[in-house]
Amino acid sequence: MNRQVITELVDIVLYLAHHNLAFRGHTDIGIPNIQNGNFKDLVILMAKNSIPLSEHLHKIESSGKKEYSFSHMFSISVDSTFDASRKEQVSFVVRYVDESLGDVFERVVAVKESPATSGQDL
Repeated sequence: MNRQVITELVDIVLYLAHHNLAFRGHTDIGIPNIQNGNFKDLVILMAKNSIPLSEHLHKIESSGKKEYSFSHMFSISVDSTFDASRKEQVSFVVRYVDESLGDVFERVVAVKESPATSGQDL
């Protein structure tokens, strides 16, 4: 179930990146039920048709939390640099926390050569 939740959250991240949209949006002012920002609004929207994501949000709400926060679960980093032959290399790294132990893990998903490193190209 956790993998399905993560998969759906990554899909949301990819959607925002593909459309060059900010995660927070322009009016993320923290007023409940107004606008939560692009990422949180998409999570809530997708949860309407996703049992794992809906159950995850319900679990967060039933724990007494007043807002959804996914930042403690994982992060995705994309970085670029030139290698010794002056070719642009892009790395994709996922960092996540084992909540039972509190250990942080980091995995390099891929390192690829990229002719361009604009947001749209990546």
